[in-house]
Amino acid sequence: MTRTIRTELAALATLLLLALPAAGAELRGEVVLEGGQRFGGGLVAPGTLVSVSAYPLEGQPLPRWAPRRLHVEVRERRFHPLYRVLRRGDSVLVRNRDRVFHELFSLSAVRPFRARLAPRGRAGARARLRFDETGTWHVFCRIHGSMYMRIDVVDTPYVEVLPGGGRFRLTGLAPGRWRLRVAAVGADTLEVEADAVTSPPPLRLVLRVRGGA
Repeated sequence: MTRTIRTELAALATLLLLALPAAGAELRGEVVLEGGQRFGGGLVAPGTLVSVSAYPLEGQPLPRWAPRRLHVEVRERRFHPLYRVLRRGDSVLVRNRDRVFHELFSLSAVRPFRARLAPRGRAGARARLRFDETGTWHVFCRIHGSMYMRIDVVDTPYVEVLPGGGRFRLTGLAPGRWRLRVAAVGADTLEVEADAVTSPPPLRLVLRVRGGA
């Protein structure tokens, strides 16, 4: 085989590879929030954070993920943000920006925790919380009854957080059947099954919100 023919065959192979669809399947669509209290004429508080996560149902492998450190601030006796979605193994650094003490505690069937935060500028004004189990933590302050935060820990790297709902796209999935978990503060968790394929039809997921978040 001459060098010219080998060069032409290599160029043809490259063109064929470029013509193939991208490897990996995906799930995409839109989350619509309905219900809840009225806010400025709407039915859901603007900026309500919604999480969409995907779990394999047919033994598809999940890639490994590195632990991350996410941040939460306490300002004016409120958590910012009031909803965090973690992957198993992640940690949260909570910083107190107020000039008062906060005594945090959680309600969880997995592993409750407590954390005392000193006022801003003092030693102990922050706390690091690590989450090695999956589940939901509802976090409150023993001193200030109106403070609330929710933490969801999922066992998948395929997760998106959408402010106010909207479009999502989870890419790089192995083809097959997957379970989608959709959650938000003040809403019943929604779980649906869908097939991950290349260029799937968009899904429309409706999440009912019971109260303003």
